[in-house]
Amino acid sequence: GGLPSEEQWEYAASHNGTEHLNTTYAFGNTLKHCVNANYQDTISHLYCSDKTEVASMYGTSAVGIYSPDGDSPLGLVDMTGNVEEWTTSLNIGGATPHFTLKGGCYYNDEEEIGIAVRDGLTPGNSASNVGFRCVK
Repeated sequence: GGLPSEEQWEYAASHNGTEHLNTTYAFGNTLKHCVNANYQDTISHLYCSDKTEVASMYGTSAVGIYSPDGDSPLGLVDMTGNVEEWTTSLNIGGATPHFTLKGGCYYNDEEEIGIAVRDGLTPGNSASNVGFRCVK
């Protein structure tokens, strides 16, 4: 086991075991605020505060709270929103190499939580919006 590569993460988010589904989000193309992912709705600037684990305007939510509406075709939970997830893939850009983060997080908007979106963070850093998922 260990962290997935960016390619493995994208496969898990967009593949049903037989074919690549080419969807925007892990659960499909239709995003319903506070139904299938924890993210910021940029139209109303609302967070899913009723489903977060902190008593504030926004934050992380319990694993699986958006299941089954937010599950990937393979049944994986929280592939979209909540916390960005580390991968083993380098995101080369700027002066310092970063490792690629996937999935977006609770304070990202709908354009920042899609399967194709990538972020990066240098090794040794941590943040409340970053987590991980292991592969076998």
